[in-house]
Amino acid sequence: MRPLGDIMVGAADRPAAPRKSRKTKAPPRAAAAMPVAMKGKIGAALALGLVLAAAWGWRAGAVRATAAESLSLSRRVGFEVASVAVSGRVRTPREQIDQAVNVAPGDAIFGVGLVAMRARLEALPTVKAAAVERRLPGRLIVTIVERQPVALWQRDGRFVLIDGEGHAIPGPIEGFEDLLLVVGEGAAAEFGDLQEMLAAQPVIAARVKSAVRVGGRRWDLRLDDPARGLEARLPEEGAAAAYARLAALEGGQGLSSKHVVMVDLRQSDRLVLKTAQGGGG
Repeated sequence: MRPLGDIMVGAADRPAAPRKSRKTKAPPRAAAAMPVAMKGKIGAALALGLVLAAAWGWRAGAVRATAAESLSLSRRVGFEVASVAVSGRVRTPREQIDQAVNVAPGDAIFGVGLVAMRARLEALPTVKAAAVERRLPGRLIVTIVERQPVALWQRDGRFVLIDGEGHAIPGPIEGFEDLLLVVGEGAAAEFGDLQEMLAAQPVIAARVKSAVRVGGRRWDLRLDDPARGLEARLPEEGAAAAYARLAALEGGQGLSSKHVVMVDLRQSDRLVLKTAQGGGG
């Protein structure tokens, strides 16, 4: 037997190589390419996510980008003002709305200060309330509630419409000539209290056509006609009680039908009447 060192190892005599582990099959390729429309939607969604993440990070101080850089990025991906829709406008001039909105096409929509815009709109004399919202990617929705005329205020020979709170409403008065007429300096400021008092006696309130503020202290009312109707003089204190007394007298005795042209209610313990013939009682 030959020594092991002298044995010649042939191809047939070589030990078999260890069997290799089975290879992992590669994943099959997609059968078809992703539709272009789907790629566009995913891209837009990713862009929006990046912009919103940047905006959140900017607010939280988590990114170093400046406000201008963030807004510039938002504009580059399409978040810019394209249109402004306004609803509720009747008497308010459009140029006043445009000035209060104060945006231009192409402005970054995330740079529009909604709170400040709302404050500017509500500062307009014809606007009682306003709401502003963004509709991404580029639309602003403005809704206003205008002040509604409920009376005419005559001061220094001029007429202006006022709302239920006594706020002056600029603009023409055509079509509102039959509203309650209030007269005198300071009458508009006290109109809210006057309206509340009148509403407490709705039957006679419908007949009150004018109210004159006397000396900035009290009211004289006119029934049925703003200039020639029955005049009722109310006191400075206790006006509501005197007005209720007037309603009871007119409802029970029909003062105006008895040619009474003036009733003085300024004293609670007596009543002064004036007839068309000039008599009193």
